[in-house]
Amino acid sequence: MKRLLLVLCLMLAATSAFAFDAKKGADSIGVLRGEQDVESAVERSLIGELQKRGFDAFDVGLTYEELLDQEAVPIADYIVVIDGGQAQTADYGGVDVVGRHADVSLGVVVSKLAAQLRLYDGDTMELIATSDLSKRTAALMPTYVGIGGGSIYASLALPFIERVQHRSVARKAAREAATFVTANLRKPAGEE
Repeated sequence: MKRLLLVLCLMLAATSAFAFDAKKGADSIGVLRGEQDVESAVERSLIGELQKRGFDAFDVGLTYEELLDQEAVPIADYIVVIDGGQAQTADYGGVDVVGRHADVSLGVVVSKLAAQLRLYDGDTMELIATSDLSKRTAALMPTYVGIGGGSIYASLALPFIERVQHRSVARKAAREAATFVTANLRKPAGEE
């Protein structure tokens, strides 16, 4: 009977420990979609970066205009809008490395991203700060491979390489954006 009472007390203590919400005091940040109304890699990465920094960040699923039209304010403590956050990736040059039974084409894959970040107060929709995000990455990567010999030869393009560069530049821009948002929200009230 004493063991049952002890087990019951331990279960009650354990379940009540899960009732504490560590994010209750965290500022909530809603990330709005850009003008293109598509979910970009920058917005997804920004949400993750802000959550790592202790904010309760989430995707609102609306553009700025849609949010104002629906009069859904206040939806969060702060609102972040990223406009023009689609990365552009291009392959420049190309060097073929050819062997007896295989070859590889190496190219310089460059990704560029230019966007504007706007931070709003969630209650009044007053603009707090803006920042221009501009990131560029370049890497020498294989763009296609070929294998074969004799009379048969097969060539395989590697389009996912450009996608990797696209995601890389989006993550870098999201880190910069999260640093900007964190710095503006955590600076003293009198400092501008």
